[in-house]
Amino acid sequence: MQTLAHAPVTLPPFLALYVAIMNANDGPAFETLFAPDAVVEDEDQEYRGVTAIGGWLAEVHRKYRPTFEATEVSESDGEIVIGGTVSGTFKGSPIDIFHHLTIADRRIAALTIRG
Repeated sequence: MQTLAHAPVTLPPFLALYVAIMNANDGPAFETLFAPDAVVEDEDQEYRGVTAIGGWLAEVHRKYRPTFEATEVSESDGEIVIGGTVSGTFKGSPIDIFHHLTIADRRIAALTIRG
């Protein structure tokens, strides 16, 4: 596993909004960032559509109370990767994770979270 430098990075406005809304656990605002048929993959589970994605965010916050701090961002082959540290009430906290986003028409079409 890659160890990240733990200095915050300045994200482009849309990505900064994504992180801020996710950390605030604002389900309705979070859902507006995603395409209607978006897919999220996290912890070997798949969530399709904005309603399922909003439910996923609520459940993650209920169980783990996560806070994500971005420490790097890159783009390759149309995929944006935000690396950072997530802390919360889960075993092993904090850990480094990567959010892999595909954006189409100014909305997130796909999000995969990997450790």
